[in-house]
Amino acid sequence: MSSSVPSATATRSDAPVSALGGPAVSLHDVTAGYDGQPALEDVDLEIAPGSLLAIFGPNGGGKTTMLKLIAGMLRAWSGTVEVLGAPAGEAARRIAYVPQ
Repeated sequence: MSSSVPSATATRSDAPVSALGGPAVSLHDVTAGYDGQPALEDVDLEIAPGSLLAIFGPNGGGKTTMLKLIAGMLRAWSGTVEVLGAPAGEAARRIAYVPQ
């Protein structure tokens, strides 16, 4: 099952300004999945520093896949994933992924 997440920017009026001047997390034209089956297709997402974001959807909708991409645990088939201004995985000691 494939799913596309619409473009979104999560912001909060009192969010701190990033030292890099950009989003804390950004995904651009990202497609990824498992065993040749896409779980996410052409996803664009930017999350501002200090933002709170809820990710919800049906089983198989790509939620965990997106979090694994951000954590650097999975590579995108296409597109780019950046966390704190660097490719996903390079800031692994500065972020946490805690599966349920």
